[in-house]
Amino acid sequence: MVVLIRAGHLAIGAVMTAATFCLWYSAIFGKVTPYLAPALTLLGIQWTIIALNNGHCPLGAVHARYGDHKTMFELVAGKQYAVHGFRNWGIACATGLVLLCIRLLLRR
Repeated sequence: MVVLIRAGHLAIGAVMTAATFCLWYSAIFGKVTPYLAPALTLLGIQWTIIALNNGHCPLGAVHARYGDHKTMFELVAGKQYAVHGFRNWGIACATGLVLLCIRLLLRR
């Protein structure tokens, strides 16, 4: 069961990483791609859920319930990066969103 939970969590993480790259692509090049709206929607849903969960991924509790006490960031990037990984990802998304807004406002 732990492997199944990790695989699902990894799939969600891959989709959210792709959404973050889509945001940054649009922010850097100032292009609104057809993927930008779904990416922003997914990121908005993710960060709303995380904010409602006091800054933690709710899937961490699911992992713990089944005896898996490693976070997804720890599995992917290592323990030393896992401590600040989620916060830094949020900062990266917020920075990309601010840059995108500036780029789109300057295009007018």
